[in-house]
Amino acid sequence: MHQSKLIETLRVLSKRQLERLREFIVSPFFNKNERLVLFCDYLLQYAPIFDAPELAREQVYAFLFPNEAYDDLRIRHAMSDLLKLVERFIEQIQQEGKPVPAKLALATFYNDHALLRHLKDTLQGINRLQKQNPKKNEEFFLNQLLIEREYAFLLSLDNKRTIDYNLKARVQSLNVFFIVKQLKLACFIANTSNNFATEFEHPLLKEVLQLLQHSEYIEIPVISIYYNGYKMLTEEDSETYFWEFCRLMREHFSLFEHVDEKMLYTLAKNYCVWKINAGEEVYYQHLFELFQEEISHYVATKREVDITQGNFKNMVTVGLRLGMFDWVEKFIKSYSGSIAATYPQDVMHYNLAQLYFYKKNYDDAIELLGKKYDDPFYEIDSRKLLIKIYYETDELFVLHNTIKTLRVFIHRNKHISRNHKTTNRNFINFLSKIIKLKQKKKFDQVVNLQETIQNEELVAERKWLLEKLQELN
Repeated sequence: MHQSKLIETLRVLSKRQLERLREFIVSPFFNKNERLVLFCDYLLQYAPIFDAPELAREQVYAFLFPNEAYDDLRIRHAMSDLLKLVERFIEQIQQEGKPVPAKLALATFYNDHALLRHLKDTLQGINRLQKQNPKKNEEFFLNQLLIEREYAFLLSLDNKRTIDYNLKARVQSLNVFFIVKQLKLACFIANTSNNFATEFEHPLLKEVLQLLQHSEYIEIPVISIYYNGYKMLTEEDSETYFWEFCRLMREHFSLFEHVDEKMLYTLAKNYCVWKINAGEEVYYQHLFELFQEEISHYVATKREVDITQGNFKNMVTVGLRLGMFDWVEKFIKSYSGSIAATYPQDVMHYNLAQLYFYKKNYDDAIELLGKKYDDPFYEIDSRKLLIKIYYETDELFVLHNTIKTLRVFIHRNKHISRNHKTTNRNFINFLSKIIKLKQKKKFDQVVNLQETIQNEELVAERKWLLEKLQELN
């Protein structure tokens, strides 16, 4: 039972949520099965980890059905029934703090039963909620569209031929919601296409972008933010869009829900990473400031800090590049439990290895890099870091073997983008040339190779490669 969907779901609920879950399950309005109350009480004894041996299916069955032979199908049915209740509870709490959808459901009920007085009062209440809502995001405009629909039904019941059924307001709400949704999706597609070997068609986006060049919709903050975000990710001359995107994001941050805040930060940070990979090292500082700003924002708003594996790695890398070793070590220790990743151990091992590498503690770094990495991106990065260590320590035989295995791995992997492959192949090719220059002492070719590396758009570890070349001068 330890790995069941039921237990996995219970583990992510907070202490207060588990307390409320019990209140939910004992309520006869939601549950009339007394055995499920007993089941819930039994499980909650072992919160929040839920890893006690008493949670083995056989032991749980013996508690729920004493003096009866074990029946696996029966305990599975009980688990399924309790999970359904837990999911209903989650649905309930997910709607808390979002009164407009609930009020809209009430308005629909009154509309279906032609209770006009009730409908009018409810719609007036919803409008007050909308005016008080600071988050003018896509959900806001969707709710506005649904509100206008209910108003149209109300007007239609008046049977007055002169009324336009609120069509202008409905069209406006629909357009704003559609544009926001299109631009948000466009940002996600552009960001994904830049990271992975994936291309998507996006019908109607061209028309939306053309419309925004000559309409007042661009003045709506949420539209302007996603518009600049998309341009930032797709235009060659993108720096102006980056700064406008960051300015608007900071100015109108209160418009967005937590999940959208994370997306906006991700877009800005990924842009900085791409600029760094293109050789614009000033973006290390910009990236670092975005990382610090994001974490500070979550702490200030008392939200749980969950850091993706990419963000964790980038924050460590940037801190190391800026020479902030003590800060990096403190960051790894403070936020190692906040990594949101499929393979969190990959993240921890690699980033600790990076810290050891920068401190020239190569033996400890090699030990961590020798572990198995399940994430293909961390597999590539771990081998690159090994290559750098072997170069620094002049272990040429193992250096050449590691370069060969990395080249084969990049060639065979189908899950990384063309740009990512090119970036890492260029690292391998340029390092191989540096090794040859060093071995053959052709130091007169150093300057030409430096210029080539500087002019190459996509190359991993550009700064380190140039440092190794500079050492040959």
